Amino acid sequence: MAIKKLFFIASGFIFLAFGVVGTVLPPVPITPFVLLATICFGKSSDRLHTWFLSTRFYCKNVELYYRNPERFMLDAFAFYCSYVTADPSLYDRKSKIHKY
Repeated sequence: MAIKKLFFIASGFIFLAFGVVGTVLPPVPITPFVLLATICFGKSSDRLHTWFLSTRFYCKNVELYYRNPERFMLDAFAFYCSYVTADPSLYDRKSKIHKY
């Protein structure tokens, strides 16, 4: 049981680190990693879970999406559309990134 708990604690901090990296690098999303960190902390210990839910990082990045889920869906759709239209490797058959 202790190994499972340590696994979720380590996973939570790894996902939290990816979320923090997402605040600096625009292509890396913040919200999915913070949600995964929340799930991992919730499965690991109550103390870590309550600590993480009370941090400003959680409140700033995730709690607003729970209050307004329609806005979250609109933001996600806009991000997806901008990614698809901005990535030339998706529609350029002669791209050197992907070989078809």
